[in-house]
Amino acid sequence: MHKPALAYLLFFVIASLNTIGQVQFKVQGRVVDFDTRQPIKDASVVITENQSGTVTNDSGYFSINVYMIEATLQITNVGYASYSKSLRLNVENKFLAVSLKKLANEKLDEVVVNAFKEKINVNATQMNVIKLNPEAIKRAPLLFGEPDIIRALIQQPGVTSQGEAAG
Repeated sequence: MHKPALAYLLFFVIASLNTIGQVQFKVQGRVVDFDTRQPIKDASVVITENQSGTVTNDSGYFSINVYMIEATLQITNVGYASYSKSLRLNVENKFLAVSLKKLANEKLDEVVVNAFKEKINVNATQMNVIKLNPEAIKRAPLLFGEPDIIRALIQQPGVTSQGEAAG
């Protein structure tokens, strides 16, 4: 047998052995509020062993594929106590009904937003006006040891150049 053909055969055998050992389980469920029995949307559902996860839909349902026989499922949502359960999966689909309890009077600290506007006197709208300060001109590339005002203008946002000779 030729070496390339043997290499392809060996690769195929190894690849098929890796996929034979992986069994896919589907864990499905619904997450609801413990008190109101209303669905909880956008709750985070994570398999902690490999950090794969999903979120619940608007009706509180989720579905996640698991490639392990034993896994730990963790469900969290803001304002609710987290839920964790060890699963031992078999070939049948697993459906979980999870009720999350609200945290008791958890409140965030006070947030104060202050906004102020700079006192800018706008007399008229001026379009396509670029104001250069001397610092911008000093930072521009030098031409024969002197700051080049044309280069300073070309470096401003919205200004394009057609090349070196297009003045």
